Amino acid sequence: MKQLEEWFVPWLKTARKYDTSVLDRAWASPDYGRMMLNENPLPPSEKVIKAVADILAYGNRYPDSMLRLRTKLAALDNLGPENVALCNGSSEIIDGMMRIFLEPGDEFLCSTPTFELYPPRCELAGGKVVSIPLRAGDLQYDTEAMLAAITSKTKLILIISPNNPTGVFIDDADLIRFCETGIPLCLDEAYLDYHPEVSSQASLIKKYPHVFLSHTFSKAYGFAGIRFGYLVGVGDGQGVSGDVSALERKPHVHGGGGGHPGQPGGGKGQGHLQQPLDEGLRRGTGEGGPQALPRPRQLYAHRRHHDRQDHRPNPRCGLADGEDLLEEDQPYRRERRVFPGDPGER
Repeated sequence: MKQLEEWFVPWLKTARKYDTSVLDRAWASPDYGRMMLNENPLPPSEKVIKAVADILAYGNRYPDSMLRLRTKLAALDNLGPENVALCNGSSEIIDGMMRIFLEPGDEFLCSTPTFELYPPRCELAGGKVVSIPLRAGDLQYDTEAMLAAITSKTKLILIISPNNPTGVFIDDADLIRFCETGIPLCLDEAYLDYHPEVSSQASLIKKYPHVFLSHTFSKAYGFAGIRFGYLVGVGDGQGVSGDVSALERKPHVHGGGGGHPGQPGGGKGQGHLQQPLDEGLRRGTGEGGPQALPRPRQLYAHRRHHDRQDHRPNPRCGLADGEDLLEEDQPYRRERRVFPGDPGER
């Protein structure tokens, strides 16, 4: 009789591992400063904590399609709920897109360094990672080299903006050149919420249905343990969002649907972002400050100033104190917000 491992697909054994064992050390040593995964030092807002606690009363029920939540998220980019697919953090988007677009031997094009989850998930799908180094001088994408690396086997391209781990935005003109290839393109905007002066590139999906965007609540909103992300794409069956919805799983906490009597709205709690970062760092650091856990293999060259030509306000950061993304009939006030935060690991 065969051993279990003999039934595995062959590329499983050679795929890189995404190692998060450092989290075990962090939880076992609460006096350490958790600076290795760029977690938000501030807990979720009180609104979120209450919504999570309240919804446990409905834990025996399967969730609905979260139409109300998807409608609110889509409205941030003047889109419809069919353009939003909810996932358990952006990590599930990464896993899903590899399985949707890649067959064994297909190529996934990205920069290096990049968020460390992408290459292992590509290889678990049997794909080949083609990584092009960033330009040494300004840590910008080497657009010419990346475009030259495209072959008939290239089935998926990744652009992270602001980039992880450098914090640099891709030039708009270069981004359009990638869109014009016609190859499925993931635009990862996980850290865009830290830049209220810059709007999302979600409007690209109207001209380029093969483009989709990845968002997460893990960082700016402190939802890393709640697992809440969403994808933005064309959802009429001609683009990515409709396909990803086949793999869609709801966030672990169902706080955004409607139709259940007494169900809490949940919410993004955007006013919470204005709390100073150093306030969170002071919590639990004690005399002399915390010890820092190592951050292996990470280049960290944050650049607050970038080369984006447009500086349109980011509506995700435009709600005033007390406003809730999921509260009914709340006006969306697009006010410029400035708050601390550095792009880094997802």
